[in-house]
Amino acid sequence: MFTKELPEWNAAGIKPPQTRLDEGWQEGVKPPAPWFNWWMNTTYQALLEVREVLENFEGISSADELDYDGTGTKSTKQAIDDVQEKVTTHKAEGVHLGEAHGLRATNGKLEYFNGTEWKTVSGGLPVGNVSNFTAQAGNAQVTLTWTDPADVVLDGATIARWKGTKVLRKTGSYPINENDGVLVVDSGVRNQYSTTGFVDTGLTNGTTYYYSAFSYTEDGIYDAKSDVSATPTESKIYGVRVDKNNSNPETRVTYIGDAVGFTPMRGNNGNLQWGSWQGTDLLKDIKPCVLQNLGGGNAQVNYYLNPNNYAQKEDGTSAIINGNDGDVMIEIPERYWKFTDEGTTYTVKVSDKPFTGAVKLAHEIEDGYNQVPFYTLLLTQCIMLILLKSTDTQSALGRGRVDGATEYASTGGTNNKGMFYGSTLDEQMKFLGIEDYWGNKLCWIDGLFYSTNRDMLIGLGNFNDTGSGYTNHGHSGFASDTGGYVDAIQGGNQTGFIPKAVTGSGTTYYADYGNVGAGRIPYFGGHQANGDNAGGFYLYSISAAISGARIGARLCFKKGDKLYVGVYLGTVTGGRLRSVSGTSEPTGSKTIGAFRTDAKANNN
Repeated sequence: MFTKELPEWNAAGIKPPQTRLDEGWQEGVKPPAPWFNWWMNTTYQALLEVREVLENFEGISSADELDYDGTGTKSTKQAIDDVQEKVTTHKAEGVHLGEAHGLRATNGKLEYFNGTEWKTVSGGLPVGNVSNFTAQAGNAQVTLTWTDPADVVLDGATIARWKGTKVLRKTGSYPINENDGVLVVDSGVRNQYSTTGFVDTGLTNGTTYYYSAFSYTEDGIYDAKSDVSATPTESKIYGVRVDKNNSNPETRVTYIGDAVGFTPMRGNNGNLQWGSWQGTDLLKDIKPCVLQNLGGGNAQVNYYLNPNNYAQKEDGTSAIINGNDGDVMIEIPERYWKFTDEGTTYTVKVSDKPFTGAVKLAHEIEDGYNQVPFYTLLLTQCIMLILLKSTDTQSALGRGRVDGATEYASTGGTNNKGMFYGSTLDEQMKFLGIEDYWGNKLCWIDGLFYSTNRDMLIGLGNFNDTGSGYTNHGHSGFASDTGGYVDAIQGGNQTGFIPKAVTGSGTTYYADYGNVGAGRIPYFGGHQANGDNAGGFYLYSISAAISGARIGARLCFKKGDKLYVGVYLGTVTGGRLRSVSGTSEPTGSKTIGAFRTDAKANNN
């Protein structure tokens, strides 16, 4: 039946690691001979088995001979059984270990069967590539993160041990080996830079830098490289300085950094004045979208919306925003903020790129669906203060639905009012594309808890009613449960606009109400009858066991470097918290724990 000689190859070799099988040969790879032997021998063995099976069909002259009865000429099943018997015998002879033909570990040494005898592998084996290699550009710097490979263990014996990872850098092209380019870092601590990253500084903005990571073993064996590139660009850092002792909400705030000379945004009684802020890096790529839930804590943007009319897609065609296509959300790329206490003043700075002392805590909350947590709120408040250049947000942007309406407004009332809207009337307002940022209903805020002695406990995940597992950021300064108009805040990157003193008024300092109580959780913004109490700095605390028609929640989703905040106060349908237009009234009368369950149900 066959006329060609099989490409006999009896040296069993060694199967490469899975990373090499997935990625194949790469430029600069120096594969050891045992890998080629495995490839050739496996190919030979596979062809041999196929030939043995097919040769059993020679002489078959009728379909009757192909039955499984075992009569007459050797049947197909018998031929297969013969091959299986050979494989079983082969394994029993001890020359087959797991999936690697002719491979074994003896006394911590890796050996392979060359067809005649067991031989120790010379030179050693690599441990595989790094994974999750990323490069994030900043101002004259690039932050590199990666995960180092594990040791290679066979039959309980470590046969290749990771020693370190070198990262090299070039311009114009990637390094081709571990000696090509500028050595950026040689890390001997496994996963040292998997989270915080290594910052490569002193770079030139506008220049693309090419990075290659090379992992190596104790025997000095390198695997194939992993590549990333990034182009540093100049950061725009917008900021304000606030005079703690000046009670006038307008004059106490001045622009600093790249905001110097800017004109602040104003609601202008329903006719928005952008000031100097339209098209700036501060607002870049913050946009409305319909986010489709994929299940399992995953989601993707179904399509983006017209920022001036949410009933339309970005291209002007009709959008479905009643929940059938997904939740209506605001997409917020990474933003970094920094609070600095200067004694009688403090500063707040925000940028879309990393800068010294800045944090991105809003984008470090746990992945998946939740109700809005504290650090998400804090990011939007920092942006709000800079845009408005005032600590009286109702006067600067709009009153909101706060002056005693007997009914709650339905969701979607501001769909055609752009990304920012406010007036002097008792009507819904909009900030950063978020409807009812304050007013209409209060909004539970997860991830912040005041302990029994009023310490501030804040978490990034595993949100709960007691602050369990949260980080303690110190005492709030209140000796008893206290509420009033906020005139001083905690400040700091972690505690931001949490009230520190509450002896102001509805027209001075922060012009909004605040409260800190022992064993309590906050809600935000103000409801339909809060009047002057409401606004962008309203933060009141209450027992987690409380529920009421005036208290709602807002959906949030985070994955990787993207954060999504519900455009609307949430609607619970089918046991899930949603962000949809057209609901007659946002859902209320639930505890924060019940809303938390409804929000997390989206992860199923």
